[in-house]
Amino acid sequence: MVGQVGLSVPVDTTGIIRTQLLGQVGFYILSEDIFAPIIQIDVMRGYLTTDPVIHTTYVQYQPSQVQSQSVSFVAADYNVTPPPTGLLVYTMYVTALVLDMGRTGPECFNASVYTD
Repeated sequence: MVGQVGLSVPVDTTGIIRTQLLGQVGFYILSEDIFAPIIQIDVMRGYLTTDPVIHTTYVQYQPSQVQSQSVSFVAADYNVTPPPTGLLVYTMYVTALVLDMGRTGPECFNASVYTD
C-alpha cells in the first residue's frame, strides 16, 4: 500500500456521487535486466486488495532505462453508493513486476468527492 484517503460523505447524501482521484509514484530502476521492468498501480474503493478495483495503470520500460521514473494517473469513480459509515475510503497499491526497482518518491494520492 502506498496511499490511502478517506472522504467524509454523509449517509443521507442524495444525487449521483462522483470521486476524482489523482496520484503519482516515483521509483528508480536499479539495474539493466533482460526483462522489461513493469510497474502496476491499482486503486481500490475500500481498504483491501479484494475490494472493487476503480483504476489500474501498467507502465513498461525498456530494460536499458536504468534511471529515475515517475508515473502519474487520473481516475474517476462514478455513481458511488453513500458509505454506511459516512467514510468513503480509497487505497492505492503499487507493484513492481520485477525485483530491481526502488521507491524514491515523490508519492502522492489525492481525492475529491462531488454530488449533484
